[in-house]
Amino acid sequence: MIICEWENYEQELAELFERIDAGEKATTPFPLLALTDLCEIQKRATELYTGDKYPSSSLLGAIQKSARKGVITVGYFLVIFGHMRLPF
Repeated sequence: MIICEWENYEQELAELFERIDAGEKATTPFPLLALTDLCEIQKRATELYTGDKYPSSSLLGAIQKSARKGVITVGYFLVIFGHMRLPF
């Protein structure tokens, strides 16, 4: 794609899809978005990439669920530097 050589585009795209289906990390996820709109291929390529780059680890242990309270807490924070006047 970078050098704009489009002669064997369809064939190379099919080979790329085959490599991804076979479980090979053939490309990074972002450039694949420009090549296809097939969600299954994009998801598989992303899973392969993240599994290789960020392998799962049990160093931190399991994440425990917090107890549900009956109330939803919402916070709203607005910061506009230089435009917000506060009373003293």
